[in-house]
Amino acid sequence: MKCLLCDINPAMREAWEKELERRPRLAALCSLLLLAACGGKQIPPRDGIPSPHLGTIRDMRSFPQDLTVFAQQAGADTPLLDSQAQAEQDARFNRIFFGPWDMRKTSIRKRDVEIYFRKAKGYKYGDVRWTQDEWDAMRANAGLKSFPNTAMYGITVRNADLREMPSHTPRFSEPTPDPRINPFDYFQYSLLPVGTPVFIAHTSRDGNWYYVETPVAAGWVDANDIGIVDEAFEASYKTGSYVAVLRDNVPLPGSLAGQVNIGTVLPLAPSQSCLLYTSPSPRDRTR
Repeated sequence: MKCLLCDINPAMREAWEKELERRPRLAALCSLLLLAACGGKQIPPRDGIPSPHLGTIRDMRSFPQDLTVFAQQAGADTPLLDSQAQAEQDARFNRIFFGPWDMRKTSIRKRDVEIYFRKAKGYKYGDVRWTQDEWDAMRANAGLKSFPNTAMYGITVRNADLREMPSHTPRFSEPTPDPRINPFDYFQYSLLPVGTPVFIAHTSRDGNWYYVETPVAAGWVDANDIGIVDEAFEASYKTGSYVAVLRDNVPLPGSLAGQVNIGTVLPLAPSQSCLLYTSPSPRDRTR
């Protein structure tokens, strides 16, 4: 193990030594830290047999990693929160979930969006690198000189990719002949479930991309995945009663989504047990 403290700049070392002379307690503490940092060898156990738990985390050994264990301990059909705590958490979730529809302007600074467009990096497919010309073309299409140029409200009409850059082409950190082996697309921030409220802060020059703020993050979304909503739609959508999908690939007949996945939240019709899902047409005002 290399001791990083041994590589300190000579001028900084001299100033540090003077400070240690002035503060003996600090000198003693630093001595202990140096011993810990520069001791590159592990002390073997006396019997020569390493612990079977070497390299593991104690909490993972001590606590069950299957949360159903705790539910079973509580007992079947036992509420894990009392009604007041549940109401408080429900209200908090709704504030965050519908928060984008309460915004008046974006909270994102232009420089925090521009920073990603500066220098091309990474690979697209196989061993093909992103080029600076491609990067510059994305920047030009983003039209960030006028950021933010929009202030509209929307909702995802299908499962939508939230992207770092306005492109469906991936960015890998290394040559990736098979994305199944290295599935980490660095342009992919998150996947927004159908029915996610968004605040649209910016529209690309070609109109194909929106820069949006969502309950979880901000980024670029394909404009075809977003329906523009108005106050009447928002009021009808906020029924106060919602359902959360608990598994993947659940059919949603009559919607652009086709099917929904775990984590999707949709409203219930007032005083009814059926889903109220009004799907606005992408880019169109809702009626």
